Amino acid sequence: MLISNKISSFLKKFFFKKNIYSEILRYPWDFSEVMLLEYLRKSKTSLTMFIIGAYRGEELERIFETKQVSHITLFEPVSFNVFFLNEKKNIFKDKIKIVETAVSNFDGKILFNETSMLGNGSILKLSELAIQSHEIKQTKVFNVAAIKLDTYCQTFQAPDVLWIDVQGYELNVLKGSESILNKVSLIFIEISIWEPTYINGCVCSELIDYLKKFGFELTQLGTAFLNGTGNALFSKKKNMKLEYLNNKV
Repeated sequence: MLISNKISSFLKKFFFKKNIYSEILRYPWDFSEVMLLEYLRKSKTSLTMFIIGAYRGEELERIFETKQVSHITLFEPVSFNVFFLNEKKNIFKDKIKIVETAVSNFDGKILFNETSMLGNGSILKLSELAIQSHEIKQTKVFNVAAIKLDTYCQTFQAPDVLWIDVQGYELNVLKGSESILNKVSLIFIEISIWEPTYINGCVCSELIDYLKKFGFELTQLGTAFLNGTGNALFSKKKNMKLEYLNNKV
């Protein structure tokens, strides 16, 4: 069996009634997001979030459906994607703020590499794993603005939750966020287990080691079986608010 009966019962208890359970088994890389949404839904307090690499904001509806996220700041450097994000403002009004910039470990300008697969552009160039696994290629390169979250949060309040989807550039984002990580309680982040999907990108073990220095532990992990890419959820143990996230199954 792929999962034990005990784990299966655990999953059904929380997700079957929401018609999510079958989707988790079909798409294991979504499991971490589902757990994040459950965390948000059952939070006792209102939370704020930064989404780094917002693309077109496809996750916004799912997040706001939890009723516990009061505001989301969206960081997106590609103007064409920002056009779609601005359309979201007609729906979510002042619940979202759009910042047209990349997030990095320095402030300034940086090259952005667009690809033939929508939503997979990155500061980094494609690796062989990405090319072979997804049959995509680089299409164009252009300059975008870049900022550290530490710099941004000198003016604006740090969030409770970080959502980071930057195609292999995750460690650079975190290294530019060191002064705010003590204020963040939860990080949802894209990962690759075995090898980077982008040249000079990071792998999951590097994220685990780095975030451990700030008190974060790997709470949930979901990856594709064939190439080891997916998403992870990191939490500070002392800030865990949901008993089920601490259950040993």
